[in-house]
Amino acid sequence: MFRRFFGGKRDVAAGTPLETCTFSVVDVETTGLFPRGHDRIVEIALIRLDSNGETLDEFLTLLNPGRDIGPTHIHGISTRDVLNAPRFPEIAGDIARRLAGNVFVAHNVRFDLDFVEVEFGHMGYALPPMAALCTMRLAERFGGPLPSYSLASLCEHFQVLREEVHSALEDARV
Repeated sequence: MFRRFFGGKRDVAAGTPLETCTFSVVDVETTGLFPRGHDRIVEIALIRLDSNGETLDEFLTLLNPGRDIGPTHIHGISTRDVLNAPRFPEIAGDIARRLAGNVFVAHNVRFDLDFVEVEFGHMGYALPPMAALCTMRLAERFGGPLPSYSLASLCEHFQVLREEVHSALEDARV
């Protein structure tokens, strides 16, 4: 059982048994760092897990942000890649269904959750309250002293092989 998810203000009721939770592991690639500014999501991956960590399903899509795509040298996504991709409103229902009733999990959860919340906000919708779990905060708390808690550093430290860096689905899987 646990009392708090390490993601900020989102708490789960004290004493919620872990075996009753399902999880939505989310990673986004974006046009920049400021969701409340003009930056948007260009790729989103969501993996639903049961309470035992077994994958229920995976979802991945590129998104047309309706603006320049930002740092291609970081996320590797080109304008050509997103020209015919859906816009967020076209996949919002898929995302909402996969988040419903689950714990939102991400590495640096505030970043990913802010972008998802803002995208729903652009459509005039708010995400329902949900618990959030930050794997970066968990690593800081339980991983021992490390010089960095970035996903890349943790993968190196724990010898987790990664095929691609800054790929939403690969980062969510890791």
